[in-house]
Amino acid sequence: MTSSGATEGPRARPTHALDHARVLIVAAHPDDETIGASALLGPPREVTVVHVSDGAPHDRRWWPAGIEDREAYARLRALEAERALAHVRADRIALGLVDQEVVHALPELARAIADHVERLAPELIVTHAYEGGHPDHDAVAFAVARARELVGAAPPSYEMALYHAGSGRFVAGELLDDRGSTCVALDAEQRARRRAMLECFESQRTTLAPFMELAHERYRAAPRYDFSRPPHDGPLCYERFGFWITGARWREIAARA
Repeated sequence: MTSSGATEGPRARPTHALDHARVLIVAAHPDDETIGASALLGPPREVTVVHVSDGAPHDRRWWPAGIEDREAYARLRALEAERALAHVRADRIALGLVDQEVVHALPELARAIADHVERLAPELIVTHAYEGGHPDHDAVAFAVARARELVGAAPPSYEMALYHAGSGRFVAGELLDDRGSTCVALDAEQRARRRAMLECFESQRTTLAPFMELAHERYRAAPRYDFSRPPHDGPLCYERFGFWITGARWREIAARA
């Protein structure tokens, strides 16, 4: 499937490009950092994870059984995230935007990310690719790209693989375009730690099932995107899931930002 959202950008550097002491992971939801970048979490790195959304949408269809209100769900997601990140002693910053609605706050989000980059001075930023997997993933990709422009002398930015439907089906743990990417094989200890962290997200057990046994993580240097174009031909993953927003509507909102 053709990827039309990415334009020609820098090729991924060798594996050692990921070996930085101070890492900032900008994740759309609690658990995204564990799905996509567990190999980078924990000592000897100093890692800060920014959770952009609280993981709790307004749409009750996406709430697990037993949840009575959105605020309670958001508190549960925060508790799960704190338990997971305790395994790797990573710091957590919660911006608290509403799940599935991050696109509505792109200018403010870009400025907030830029502020954290300037304050924390990371040597590497890791975030989402623009792949149509989730509207919040795409919004964070947009905001990080804009934040790096605002900062000026920004550190390198790498993307982690989560999921997409570029091939016409759900694909977990791979990038839509993996040319020039770096594949990090997880050893037995890393796989066990990753699984223990994912199990902390009990409310997401069904959602996380496709990711539990992955034995590798894939990264690439962030390309320059044309966010006015869809990331690939055909229906996006979140359109297939029946989210409230379409890709065309997402791009319309993003264009105003």
